[in-house]
Amino acid sequence: LKTLVRIHTWLPRYKWRKQLPADAIAGATVGVMAVPQAMSYALVAGMPGAIYGLYNALMGLLPYPFFGTSPHLISGPTAVMSILVKSSIP
Repeated sequence: LKTLVRIHTWLPRYKWRKQLPADAIAGATVGVMAVPQAMSYALVAGMPGAIYGLYNALMGLLPYPFFGTSPHLISGPTAVMSILVKSSIP
């Protein structure tokens, strides 16, 4: 179980005063890019509304801090995935 749930490994070593400001700026930057991108990918996939793209982006990112270890990963909808979804749904 310890190998699957990684948050207990990195959280005690996190340097809050040093790393949190940079992480907040990085999060805001990714958010500015990810919100319109996720909404447009939902439209490419043929979803009835752009809000489904936001749901997809959010649900992919929520579990990542608990199970992931890479600070260099962007998880969310992609153009290829959107096109495949549209072509597979009648």
